[in-house]
Amino acid sequence: MTPGTPTPPPETGVPSGERLDSWKEIADYLKRRVRTVQRWEKLEGLPVHRLQHDKQGTVYAWKGELDEWIRARDVPAEASEAAEAGEAGEEEAGQAAAGVGQSARPGFRYRWPLLALAVLLIAGFAVFRSYWQPPVKVRVAVLPFKNLSGDPLQDYFTDGFTQEMISQVGRFNPERLGVIAWTSVERYKRNDRSAAEIARELRVHYILEGSIRREAGQVRVTAELIQAGDQTQVWTGSYQRGLQDVLALQNEVASSIAAEIRVHLSADRRGQPALARVAPEAHDAYLRGRFAWNRRTAEGIENSITFFQLAISLEPRYALAYAGMADAYSLLGFYGALPPAEVYPAAKAAAEQALVLDPGQAEAHALLADVTYLYDWNWPAAEASFERAIQLNPNYATARQWYAMYLALMGRTDQALAETERAAELDPLSLVIQADRAMSLYLARRYDLAIERCRSVLSLDQNFVLARAWLGLAELQKGNHAGAQAELERAAELAPGDPFVISILAYARARAGDGQQARRLLQQLREMSTERYVSPAYFALVYAGLGDNDAAFEWAQKAYEERSPLLVRLKAEPMMDVVRGDPRFAALLKQVGLRE
Repeated sequence: MTPGTPTPPPETGVPSGERLDSWKEIADYLKRRVRTVQRWEKLEGLPVHRLQHDKQGTVYAWKGELDEWIRARDVPAEASEAAEAGEAGEEEAGQAAAGVGQSARPGFRYRWPLLALAVLLIAGFAVFRSYWQPPVKVRVAVLPFKNLSGDPLQDYFTDGFTQEMISQVGRFNPERLGVIAWTSVERYKRNDRSAAEIARELRVHYILEGSIRREAGQVRVTAELIQAGDQTQVWTGSYQRGLQDVLALQNEVASSIAAEIRVHLSADRRGQPALARVAPEAHDAYLRGRFAWNRRTAEGIENSITFFQLAISLEPRYALAYAGMADAYSLLGFYGALPPAEVYPAAKAAAEQALVLDPGQAEAHALLADVTYLYDWNWPAAEASFERAIQLNPNYATARQWYAMYLALMGRTDQALAETERAAELDPLSLVIQADRAMSLYLARRYDLAIERCRSVLSLDQNFVLARAWLGLAELQKGNHAGAQAELERAAELAPGDPFVISILAYARARAGDGQQARRLLQQLREMSTERYVSPAYFALVYAGLGDNDAAFEWAQKAYEERSPLLVRLKAEPMMDVVRGDPRFAALLKQVGLRE
């Protein structure tokens, strides 16, 4: 059986060679007109199947199923022939009304103007409705597929399959179809909430859930699409493929979902080639890499790089593996785990190679944009890449999240908040996106709103470090030194040894007049830097808080020479107000490609 062909129903036992692949073939087999068999399918349950290909939808049927349906129907031949003749008569009447193939009969001479008027009125009403009724964006949640293999070590495969399904479905007509991101659906992996509860929490119209059994080189997938409104099952599918056909299977399931909710491929995806076949071993290594990357720990990210490298060695033209590599290196740079020069050039090279292999990959465009402004400080080029990523896949929440960060740092607050709002619609349970919204408000100096947003995030997770950090910094800028230090101390407890948290706590101590405690924390950063990488920008921040501008700019120059991504915050960061009047600050801004 070829990829893209659903497994025949087991009860029929019909071989693939007995398939009819068009309405005409089905009609010829049944010795009826096409219109007749279409009516039978619509009103009487004639077993016709639909398959959404890359270019267009098709129908097909199995001869055995048709024979069984005819036997069960047991319609006398005379009745069928009479119905056929009646339909033929209707077709002839339609042709006569239109003046096709014969002269119009006298009765139609008077009815034709009324018929034309009715058609025009109906068409006009349809156009009017399409004009004033805004299109409804259908929202879908793809829940984590269940691992039925009995082996928890296979979770990486089911999680990876789910994430790739989210990506696949998200590419179908993204202007009308919104797909919830993995970050939000992941938390439903091991809970007993009903589909109705999940639909309410995520505010979706449909839920896709399913299971995967992987054994003996085969993958069996079952899936069902549930309409949230009345909890009805609108589609179910069961598929079995070899491991080498997993990517084609994902495309097939995604196409079936799109067909069921009556959306079509967006214009810029039509005519593009189907997913390339990838060696099973390479795809497996890629899924293991993504699983490790999703842990968001230094060890997990480093392990993910090993798996992505293995995938590339097995399949040198595997674009997704290069994008994964770029993701991993970029995250190491963002977390400050390694010097920028060791990670960002590698991230950029991997993203560019991914785009050479697949220019339409939104993830790689977003990664390239991130590196382009964080390390290259090429702000216009970065924005162009962000816009391209969002154009290719408007449902990619991470691209919108990162673009919002970029806009906030540029001082374009309203645009930044609009993008975080769109990202939150696609990933409603992501605490990081909600914290980024608070950060955007903080950078815009809307401190009360930032505090409100942080407290909202902390009501969901009191231990979320980023929300504690932005809350403390917003309180600090309002002059609430005691409240700021309490929040930042709590953040330091939650993230012990994090140089970012230590540096902002030291800055807050210094601004509160406690220089001794600030210098103690500064010494802690020095000692830490002997064992791991600590960005010079953190030292510059603490010295700025202490009022030692010479030392602050000395360390800032070191950060510039290292191309520290932290310097992109200079323009918008309120903590920099203490040195903003120094002429050296304007010069540093210019070096980073920014200006007041």
